[in-house]
Amino acid sequence: MIGNIFAKILLVLFLAASPFLLFGFGREVLQVLAGFSLRSSKIQFFLIGLVAFFPLHFIAKRYFATVWNYLCTLEHECTHAIVGLLFGKIPVGMRVSAREGGEVQLRGGSNLWISLAPYFLPTISLIILLPAWIFGVTESPTFFAILGSTIAFHVITNWNETSFRQTDLQRAGYLTSILVLPIANLLTYGAILSLVFGGVKGFAEFWTHGGKNSWLMFRELFK
Repeated sequence: MIGNIFAKILLVLFLAASPFLLFGFGREVLQVLAGFSLRSSKIQFFLIGLVAFFPLHFIAKRYFATVWNYLCTLEHECTHAIVGLLFGKIPVGMRVSAREGGEVQLRGGSNLWISLAPYFLPTISLIILLPAWIFGVTESPTFFAILGSTIAFHVITNWNETSFRQTDLQRAGYLTSILVLPIANLLTYGAILSLVFGGVKGFAEFWTHGGKNSWLMFRELFK
């Protein structure tokens, strides 16, 4: 019950803040992209990992379609389950198939954020960030190559999964999905790009500067 109330309050706050977040964090993303340079070894290895994933994806889809579809569905449902835990929803069952999609059952039901989570949250990318940070390998070329591959995975699967026929989007509501997903993707993928281009310091500055820019716009509008 508390989780559902929190989800609704978060949605209202997010939608109200969306124009300011778009300005503040959009500006940060542009500044991050302005720092793009192929002379950076981190960017080089990130791009190598990203580009290398596409032929691997082609091979997997062509020769191992059943396994590939199963793994994609598993990742999708695990994302629902992980975000469900953040709202106090305990997973009590999960169905995963290669051809008929999947479903996760949560005690207490779902909410909009849980339904939309796979469409803006690069789960695998975020999961590898934690051990990389703990073991101090966030500057390793191998880490950036793996990160690039996981981003490519999420971009491809999101593209394939996002459809008006998708039951997750139907549950969340088409209008709400259209309003939430662009800003949510800006935040998550912008943060990862800031890590690639600026390291841990750049990652932290993305959030602090983006938040500050958003707040300054809000103050300027309502002063």
